[in-house]
Amino acid sequence: MVEHWGLELLYAFGRMFLNPLLYWALILLMIAGARRLKRERTNFGVKIFDYFNEINGSFWFALLFGLLLSILTIVFGFVLGPEVIIVLAIVTILLSITGSFQFLSPAYTLGCTFFICLLLPILPLQSMTTLLQVGEPLSTKQFTIITILIGLFMIAESLLIYRAKMNHVYPAVTLGERGIWLGEQQLKRLAVIPFLMFIPANELTNVGPILPYFQLGEDAYYIVIVPFIMGAQILTRYGLAMDAKQLLAKQKLYLSLVVLGLGIASYFYSLLSFLAIVLALIGTEWIMYCNRLRNQYEAAYFGPVNEGVKVLGTIPKSRAAELEILPGEIITKVNGIKVADSQQFYKALQQSGAFFKLDVLDKNNEVRFIQSAFYAEDHHGLGILFSEAPFGERHKERYEQLSQL
Repeated sequence: MVEHWGLELLYAFGRMFLNPLLYWALILLMIAGARRLKRERTNFGVKIFDYFNEINGSFWFALLFGLLLSILTIVFGFVLGPEVIIVLAIVTILLSITGSFQFLSPAYTLGCTFFICLLLPILPLQSMTTLLQVGEPLSTKQFTIITILIGLFMIAESLLIYRAKMNHVYPAVTLGERGIWLGEQQLKRLAVIPFLMFIPANELTNVGPILPYFQLGEDAYYIVIVPFIMGAQILTRYGLAMDAKQLLAKQKLYLSLVVLGLGIASYFYSLLSFLAIVLALIGTEWIMYCNRLRNQYEAAYFGPVNEGVKVLGTIPKSRAAELEILPGEIITKVNGIKVADSQQFYKALQQSGAFFKLDVLDKNNEVRFIQSAFYAEDHHGLGILFSEAPFGERHKERYEQLSQL
């Protein structure tokens, strides 16, 4: 028995590499990394984070959550038709084809899958329904399983956001309505969660002779491992992304628990699954809409200040990162000289010689003093990023000024 299950799990692992979502996740990471590097060089003139940083630190989290979900699948016997897996892959690719992670929330991907599978039997697309192996409509039990999966994956989404670190927050600059360059932070995370699922063998008549299956009672099933792509993309201009993520993660967690509760209850009253999906979609969109409103109407956090210059971010492994200069802190003096903008900061720092001293005002409005040596290999600004004009425009302005002399 143990050898049989081990062999089936090995087959399931091999089938995972037949799922296009596994390769689509790699394409998404390449697109996201290329766009981010281009934006970093445009805004700051330097590469800040590694190419695949969006998925960094999510491997063990995804593996553990996928293992727990697979155990639930085996214990409770979760079974999905092959059309659900195919539709999920198509929906995920279509929602993220622009390279954005914004619509990779389980509420969107699995929610749209739910409604498409609900409508498949009545769609006038005979060739498409044949391709998706659609015979009889999905049972209410399978819709209940999809709803429960949405609730569980939304819990994983909230944890993914909550576990984000400082190196998962990407700084950028944008031009405000008054012509002032403002800073913004974007939290962007991606996880590929592999989870086990049963598929009825009698529904895959075209590939039945190829894929091995096993008997469970009177029914035959295939075991597949589905690589579920889950992403989060949150933009903040009104505050620190590390503060905003806690609120958004808490809101998504509360919503996921309600959706999961309705999904479990739909086992006894099937219409509750429909209510749970609608609630997941509307609730997720409402959370993101409120965040967009705050970005639009609340005062910009990374804007000009009365005294000093506010830190937007730091380059990893730079002197600023080693000295633990944090986003949101304000540098008021360099070697006792007051600075009012980034240009004054750079000028004062260049005149500091081998050592420098910074007066830094932290988020609690308490002043701390930072002293350190300044080495030749250090970034000319210690690796500190400010809300200033993009790198290209700054050099263009300097060139025009020199040409007029």
